[in-house]
Amino acid sequence: GVWVRDSDPALIQRAVAWLIGQPWCGPVFTRGGIAGTIRHAELMIDHPRAADIVLSLRHDELGNAWGRAGRSADNAPYPERGGCHGGLSRFELSNFLAMAGTAFHSGARPETPAGNVDILPTVLDVMGIGIDHQIDGRVLTEALVRWQVDGLGDESVISVHDRSGRESHLSVTEFNGTRYLNRAWVE
Repeated sequence: GVWVRDSDPALIQRAVAWLIGQPWCGPVFTRGGIAGTIRHAELMIDHPRAADIVLSLRHDELGNAWGRAGRSADNAPYPERGGCHGGLSRFELSNFLAMAGTAFHSGARPETPAGNVDILPTVLDVMGIGIDHQIDGRVLTEALVRWQVDGLGDESVISVHDRSGRESHLSVTEFNGTRYLNRAWVE
């Protein structure tokens, strides 16, 4: 994130123009979605403490020396574009969650979207504890024995273009009242 002094619109515009011209720069997000950027609200970070400019480093789906797909530009000490936490590639947004016990389907591998935000509501539901309306996320009903879920949610892609022809995209899925980020990329 980049915080701009006094959130000066002209300085934000200049910084964005420079950033999107860099070969390592992936999708860029701003509060208002200025000049080829996607709005903060689409990324679910539209709050007063959010940086004026948020960006993700460029990534690709090529394999590394070990055959693992999903390389990302970074300045971390990882070998060969190893990627790091915080990117918006589908590889960095994928997570693994295992649940066990009599409340859960045995051997199930739901393909529905889910995220870390769903763990607390699911645990509270399994324990029979009421879920406060202020808790984010949803109960992972597709993993529970007593529930059956139909569908995989509605995916949408938000796309913007800048003056140079660069396109930025953000893929999101709405499922059971929760929004999930699938990936973001530039072309």
